[in-house]
Amino acid sequence: MNTFEMFFPGHTNALPVIHFVGDTVHLSCHNPSGSAHEATWDRSGGLPNGHHVDHGVLVLPAVHKQDEGVYNCVVAGEEKQQHISEVDLQVDDFVPDFHGVEPIEFAPLTDDQLRQLDVVVTLNTTADQGILFSTQRENENGQPIVLHEARIREGVVRYEYDVGYGRGKHLLGR
Repeated sequence: MNTFEMFFPGHTNALPVIHFVGDTVHLSCHNPSGSAHEATWDRSGGLPNGHHVDHGVLVLPAVHKQDEGVYNCVVAGEEKQQHISEVDLQVDDFVPDFHGVEPIEFAPLTDDQLRQLDVVVTLNTTADQGILFSTQRENENGQPIVLHEARIREGVVRYEYDVGYGRGKHLLGR
């Protein structure tokens, strides 16, 4: 049986593919035979839970950082040749592109997700006032029970929170 590796121009290793945490990823491999049902996928450590192959395309729903790695696709060609493709999946944290014109809305988080929320904010602003982000969960009476909010007031960044134990505040800057 003959085997050869497929390399992409300008790359000496696997082709990098970058997606964000939570994305559904579709990985395709080079298939000169055109017979998609002959494609098989693997990865060191095994394929992630929930994956499936659809017409030779590996589908990874809602990827996580632990799904990163080199994925190998093997397609059996004519005369028992194998065509091997490698794809290096890289999973980055979501970084929104925001210019301060419209708010960015995300899918609702559970109470536990809000309690465990980690936010990294990089500021490059000359504004003295404004809301950077605000999120809250209300109880059945409409009262906020879980809150995270960051704002600029008089040039000082204020982070306020309440995760069920009373309101807290941190002042940053100046």
